[in-house]
Amino acid sequence: MPLIDPTIITKIRRNHGLEHATIHMLSRRHKKLSIVGHSNWSGFTLYGDVDTSEVERAAHEALHRLQQGQSELAVHPRCGTVLATTGLLTGLAAFLTIGLD
Repeated sequence: MPLIDPTIITKIRRNHGLEHATIHMLSRRHKKLSIVGHSNWSGFTLYGDVDTSEVERAAHEALHRLQQGQSELAVHPRCGTVLATTGLLTGLAAFLTIGLD
């Protein structure tokens, strides 16, 4: 039995992608949007100054667009997870490069 259930990871990844796509939809309506999100196996939560009904509409539109093949919406350039992973991998690469000298 695996340490972590792969179906839970799949659910988290799916919800994280929907979170990003929803933020993309909201960003189109609010040019200076300041929002933070958190995804888990059961869904996602957004924290920011946006009306709940607008977030719901954006999430429905995002889901529809993802289902229509607009997979690029599942990635957001300002995602904290992406930035942290990039920083970690860059630091590791630098450490390994310097360590090889």
